[in-house]
Amino acid sequence: MSQDLILITGRTLAQGRALHGGKDPAEYGSATSLVEMNAEDMAALGLEGGQSVLLRTRFGQAEGTVQAGRLPRGIVFLPLGPAAGQLVAQETEGTGMPLLKGLSITVCARLDPRQRS
Repeated sequence: MSQDLILITGRTLAQGRALHGGKDPAEYGSATSLVEMNAEDMAALGLEGGQSVLLRTRFGQAEGTVQAGRLPRGIVFLPLGPAAGQLVAQETEGTGMPLLKGLSITVCARLDPRQRS
């Protein structure tokens, strides 16, 4: 099951702390792939905290780990980083910054490779 939602990206405190160790350590990767959603949206999609999800926009796709947060229904938050970079356009429309907020995103449970046929 999937649901269309709106993607918002930004920096987090956990991400800032992880940056002190550089961008290569697993801590930074975890901090930038944590997908925060409204608990009701998660329930509607049959998702549980800690579950792997697949994120898709018209520009690309990425994987993350979902957790319930204090967001309004319909909003997905993903910290800026490698996963977010795969979901936004490379074109900046002359601003020098890619579109990082307000993108339509589809979130669905990531299938366990053993379940694929």
